[in-house]
Amino acid sequence: MLIMIAAAAVAALSTPPQASADCRTVSVYFRSGRADLEPAAAGLVDTVYALVGSTDGSRLAAAITGHIDSDEQAQGLTSLDEERVAAVWSRLEALRAGRGAPWSFTVSSMDDTMPARPSSDQESLNRRAELAVCPTAS
Repeated sequence: MLIMIAAAAVAALSTPPQASADCRTVSVYFRSGRADLEPAAAGLVDTVYALVGSTDGSRLAAAITGHIDSDEQAQGLTSLDEERVAAVWSRLEALRAGRGAPWSFTVSSMDDTMPARPSSDQESLNRRAELAVCPTAS
């Protein structure tokens, strides 16, 4: 599935969003061993889209980076970071559908190489996809 997403992302690839007052950056958290969006996580993505997607006349750029925790890495669940990116990307695409708003995406996965917290301290915060959405110049 990530290959399809990567192909779509490459088709509209631009530089990652640059931080600005208009950007919204969040961490979307997942249950251990899972890549499906829980209702609260889906609501968070919806909120970010509503805040940034309502900007008239702007293109939107999204950067989504997937992460797993050290337990998932040890269990060989290394594709979860890509699946988490796919879940967030799919949600954004569903929200955008029918609006014709131009998007560009960058996607990446980091496995467990960039933990938000040390493995022994709040491991659940490492099971995430980081999402940055910014309006860009038309």
